[in-house]
Amino acid sequence: MKNILFFLFTLITIYSCSNGSTYDEEINHFTGKYYKSKYTAKKNGIITQTIVFEGTCEGKSFFEVNEDYSVTLMSYSSCNNNPVKSTGTFNKGSNSITINNQLYNITFMNSNLNVIDSYAELGDIYEVTTTYIKN
Repeated sequence: MKNILFFLFTLITIYSCSNGSTYDEEINHFTGKYYKSKYTAKKNGIITQTIVFEGTCEGKSFFEVNEDYSVTLMSYSSCNNNPVKSTGTFNKGSNSITINNQLYNITFMNSNLNVIDSYAELGDIYEVTTTYIKN
């Protein structure tokens, strides 16, 4: 009986330690550079504006999510190669990024990082989504 209990305990211990993702697998899913691809603005759920950045100077802008959950945003507004650098943190638990004390909701879909800013004004609901593609 003791051998059976020991065997069962060993199996449960091995299974529980090997089941699920490790820290390295989890963080590797999110880490990397995400280049600015598209901007979509909605008013009350209806798309009002879409801008595609691929092949433009602003398309060189990127978010970099690091293994320590720090985030760097390099933002190019022109082709002068003088980006604005901002730093912040990625909070996996709340799916958000904080940069310069501003909180942005995010989603990861396929190889995309979507940065979402929502607000209400005069009874209308606005949502701006900027999509970044992982490279």
